[in-house]
Amino acid sequence: MKEQRKQIERLLMDSPGLKSKLNEMLSVAYQRAVEDAHDETNLPVNSFPKQCPWSFQQTVDKNFWPFGS
Repeated sequence: MKEQRKQIERLLMDSPGLKSKLNEMLSVAYQRAVEDAHDETNLPVNSFPKQCPWSFQQTVDKNFWPFGS
């Protein structure tokens, strides 16, 4: 997860115009993650929250770990 956060940071530095689309991109990424989790676990899609329960700022905060360390 550290590497992905670094990649996001670099991407935003290279393309600052993306900042206005962060909420939309997080929503799309979350829906894809739910689909992947469903495919891997066979859990029903409706067992996951409909919307990402974390803000974009939380997802890129190096000290934020939603499910513990």
